[in-house]
Amino acid sequence: MRTAIGQVWADDDGDEWVVGSDYQLRLKGYETGRGLDFLRVYDEVGPLRLVKDAEEPLADWEKELLQQGDPVNHPSHYTWLPNGVEVIDITARFSFVRGNAIKYLMRADHKGRTLEDLRKARWYLDYEIREMEQGEAA
Repeated sequence: MRTAIGQVWADDDGDEWVVGSDYQLRLKGYETGRGLDFLRVYDEVGPLRLVKDAEEPLADWEKELLQQGDPVNHPSHYTWLPNGVEVIDITARFSFVRGNAIKYLMRADHKGRTLEDLRKARWYLDYEIREMEQGEAA
């Protein structure tokens, strides 16, 4: 989500959250308290909707940072699927080896290292095939 200082967001209960100068959200009326990041608020109260935009536009560096998304919790090369589905939502349903093969296939065109990711996927597939062939031979 793109945030700017001064924006007001509302949750489904009608509570309003204000974006402070540190880009943390605080309940309206409690702006001096400790802030929460968007993901924490989302986890605790659900999705937010913008009800009032900021008065001042974002600086270029702020826009660039916000466009990168959350590189730790929700990297863009894993969050490109529709309806909020992330790659981990799919890969978690498979074994470690097969899940990694799927992960590298799914992110290949989204991280900027397509050939490297395809080779990694092939490595995991080759590993899985070797393991299965050895199990058949036993």
